Amino acid sequence: MDEHIKQALEIVKAQAGFRVMSEEEISSMVRSLSNVIHNILSGETNDVVVGPWEKLARTQIHVTKTRWLLPQDPMQSLRCSVKIRYRSKAFPATVLPEGDGAVVDCDEPVFGIAPGQSAVFFDGDRLLGGGIIN
Repeated sequence: MDEHIKQALEIVKAQAGFRVMSEEEISSMVRSLSNVIHNILSGETNDVVVGPWEKLARTQIHVTKTRWLLPQDPMQSLRCSVKIRYRSKAFPATVLPEGDGAVVDCDEPVFGIAPGQSAVFFDGDRLLGGGIIN
């Protein structure tokens, strides 16, 4: 099975709580689609949207309930690395604090962003803060 398809299906399973019985059943369903699929769970309607993999990429992330581990909360933009999963690779971004939240402007498109996940900000190994993806 194509690696992009596996990643998309893992995102759907994680976000929607799907339980898949077998990889053959998944492969059969995916083969019937003409596009490589990605799945996004809409928080309001619980719809699963099917479309090209590229549509899953995001260059901006809105974060709420931001907490900082700095002497004082930053008042202006901050260059740092951001992680959205424990085992994921950190990516470079600019974090713009906004009230009790922040906007993360990613240098490159990032895949697999989902509401409810944590976005954690680092300067090298130093933890700067983080928040919940909206």
